[in-house]
Amino acid sequence: MKRPLCLLAALLLAALCACGAAPAPAESPAPAASAVNPATTLTFTDDLGREVTAPAPPQRVAALLGSYADVWCLAGGQGTLAAAAHDAWTDFALALGDGVADLGGLLEPNLEALIAAEPDFVIASSNTAAHLELQGALAELGIPVAYFDVNSFADYLAMLQTCTMLTGRDDLYQQNGLDVQAQVDDAKARADGSAPTVLVLRAAGSSCKVKNSRGTVLGELLADLGAVNIADSDTQLLEDLSLERILADDPDCIFVVYQGDDEAAAQRTLQAALTANPAWNTLTAVQQGRFYVMDKQLFHLKPNARWGEAYRQAADLLYGG
Repeated sequence: MKRPLCLLAALLLAALCACGAAPAPAESPAPAASAVNPATTLTFTDDLGREVTAPAPPQRVAALLGSYADVWCLAGGQGTLAAAAHDAWTDFALALGDGVADLGGLLEPNLEALIAAEPDFVIASSNTAAHLELQGALAELGIPVAYFDVNSFADYLAMLQTCTMLTGRDDLYQQNGLDVQAQVDDAKARADGSAPTVLVLRAAGSSCKVKNSRGTVLGELLADLGAVNIADSDTQLLEDLSLERILADDPDCIFVVYQGDDEAAAQRTLQAALTANPAWNTLTAVQQGRFYVMDKQLFHLKPNARWGEAYRQAADLLYGG
């Protein structure tokens, strides 16, 4: 029998009050064998190092990130998606039914909507503070939650494998995972050992920043293709966007990806920070036409089943089409 909504809300509020500040991630002990029916549950380790036991397959899933809702659908779970972050509709254009609850922004999920969806499994981001803060409350409610950290193709493949194990769709792990891996491997095989140096920029309406090889889709992908990110060694660029230092490093290629919904504002920010300066045009990459604006869908958001396409496009730019 389902718990009444008011009881769930009361439990959640009590748990949040008891927790206070966000709790530090801690490993959950593995369920006792006598309490788990191996035919209806799956136990796995999430990206926080926690052992998670979830129903297999889950019947009502909440995805607190649009890209994770997409992965769940790619794993064959679309019919069980009960709630998703708003960017599942806006950024990923998922064709979700009217019965799927909109949880709002990924940085501030709507707790009332999450409770009302009555999920039996929650998929969350290990890099989002608001998601981590739900850990204790969801445990109080008896709702399993798995945290994932996806910035690279290997991360995506591991998450997809877990999801397809939950849904029982090995065929979709092959189609949306291993077949895509073959495309990625083909692109990586084109690296000629020249190790081109690259500058990676991320521009938004309010800021323009240099990114290194870790923690972003574009940075990790270029490194996997054999490029050398100048910010990996010139770490001061991460804190201080300096055209003088960029001129000194003079990278072979420059990649920029725009963040946010207002691309024109991001372009103005980039112009004010770097490209309006006449010295920008003296860079080798600019003079030789190797300044590239990258597709946000492939190189800022998670490309998921399109990782192969993203690798091919980047390999074309680094090593020639």
